[in-house]
Formats: sequence, structure tokens, C-alpha cells
Amino acid sequence: MDGLDLVAVRFDNRQHPTMLCHQTLPYPSPLKQALLDLAVEPSATIDAMCTADTWLGGFYAEQINDFIHSYSLDRKRISAIDSHG
Repeated sequence: MDGLDLVAVRFDNRQHPTMLCHQTLPYPSPLKQALLDLAVEPSATIDAMCTADTWLGGFYAEQINDFIHSYSLDRKRISAIDSHG
């Protein structure tokens, strides 16, 4: 659990991908610790899980917006944003 990987990809008419830019951002230490604690704590509460989920979502949103701005990506041309893991 190292951080958030971001990549912008363009697909041509045949759906062949071309990577435009990428970046890896480490999780802030407190967020990383909260996620690690949830991963190993069998008695984690729903409240703790929901809090971490909200925190993680906020981190993702902020970093995605910064990534779009930093690489001058045209928001109107973004057709999908995906998350896995």
C-alpha cells in the first residue's frame, strides 16, 4: 500500500492506448496508517471504515484535480476516471 497511481491515456479510433502522463503520489502518513490499521484489525468498526473511506475519497479527488491541472488536461475531453484496488 504505497499510494495513488495516476495516468492519462488517449485511445485512438481502434482503441489503442497512448500514455500522455503519469504520476505516483504517496498516501499521507496518517491516512496510510488508518488504512493499514483497518487491514489488520479484525475488530475494526463500521464507523472507522466509513471514516477512512471518506478520507480516501477526498484524497483521491484532490489529487486527481491537481493532476488534471498540473498537466493542463482538458476536462471536457476526459471520458472516464477509474479506481481499482
